[in-house]
Amino acid sequence: MNILTRMWDFESVFTAARAQARQACQPVLAVLTFLWTGRDPLELYEQLESSSVPCLYWETRDPELTLLGIGRTLELCPDPGSGFERVEQRWREMTVAALVEGSAAPRAIGGFRFDAEAVPEWPWRQFPSARLIVPRLLLERTPQGSLLVCQKLIGVDDDPIAEGHRYRRDIEALLGQGASSRRQAKPSLVQNQGVSAGQWQSKAEALIEAIRKGRLQKVVLARHLHQTYSEPLSPAAILRRLRRSDARSHLFAVRHGDLCFLGATPERLVSVREGRVRTHALAGTIQRGDDPETDQRLGQQLLSSAKDRHEHALVVRAIRDALAPLVEGLTVSPKPVLHRLPVMQHLSTTIEARIAGVNGILKLVEVLQPTPAVAGHPKGEALSCIRLHEGFDRGWYAGPLGWIDGNGNGDFVVALRSALIKGRDCHLFAGCGLVADSVPEYEYQETCLKLSSMQEAV
Repeated sequence: MNILTRMWDFESVFTAARAQARQACQPVLAVLTFLWTGRDPLELYEQLESSSVPCLYWETRDPELTLLGIGRTLELCPDPGSGFERVEQRWREMTVAALVEGSAAPRAIGGFRFDAEAVPEWPWRQFPSARLIVPRLLLERTPQGSLLVCQKLIGVDDDPIAEGHRYRRDIEALLGQGASSRRQAKPSLVQNQGVSAGQWQSKAEALIEAIRKGRLQKVVLARHLHQTYSEPLSPAAILRRLRRSDARSHLFAVRHGDLCFLGATPERLVSVREGRVRTHALAGTIQRGDDPETDQRLGQQLLSSAKDRHEHALVVRAIRDALAPLVEGLTVSPKPVLHRLPVMQHLSTTIEARIAGVNGILKLVEVLQPTPAVAGHPKGEALSCIRLHEGFDRGWYAGPLGWIDGNGNGDFVVALRSALIKGRDCHLFAGCGLVADSVPEYEYQETCLKLSSMQEAV
């Protein structure tokens, strides 16, 4: 049945949820699902840009899934020093007791800082360190169809009729959103600030020397560009350009106040579907060619590069070792393949397993993040080097971002090829892995290549 013929379901479901809450002496999550025949979630996201309502956008390619979270029913945040264990436990308890009407399981979306131990600094001071939001309204689109999921935490004293009215009002407003009449022209760049090529390469040389002396095997050194544009930037317009230019990467946007963190990342951290764990090691990079012959030659050059294969092997080994205690039947593809993007290509190795025991996806995220692909190896030494030498706060850049549901499924990506936007200001981030054979000039060129896709979209 569609939304219009089921508008009165709210009161009956919320009344049942309140009775359950009173019996349990604690709030109960109520979830209602409707078929959705409305517009593209990205168009709705664009319409909501001028509002103060919290919004999260997610679009993955494999499998194809688009999520648009609107509003906030509940926010789950890790307690200091407890990691993700308490969050996962609380989510499991809440979803087991949830009252679900329809086919969709409860779902939460969010992410975490790259380095939980680092003190947030500009430009990330106003951004939360970690958050998993249970959206009030959630649009889910797959090739099979679209759903509107309504999620509400019902307390013992809540009024089911009043809450039902609020949801009907919000849904009617959502249905009434007209198509966007504006398409923002790309603003012009006014100012570009960042560490110079020479300064960055000097940092890289110092870290490469530390690797050669045996202090560590790999470290990822990133860059931060602060750009100012002639007009306020539109996150939806940037997402639209990224969607058109890159058919293989995963899109994301997390809005907090007047800040928006967004990007198009090629890297999945880990996914769990019906107990099946899937991830990949993505490390080793070279540019694309201008013609098929050159492109093929460059790809073969990457596959045969001893330096890149060594860097890639470090990532594969670290992911395998981190997952091994938590999974069963772990398999690793025998050799890497090329993962081709519009302006670059990477080495990629698929890793699969089945989740063991009562472990959940947040536990897998906790042990995997950060992988050597975005931090280095060994992890502790690499993080120390990043804090000492990089010179800026990564914030959510290179951190885990994704969703979990009430059936034990989830999907997290690594937030790469990304930017933090506030008005006319845009903060861009990109990094590259340094090993003993790295050449600072070449590594700097790689960061320029990685920055280029987001710069084009802005």
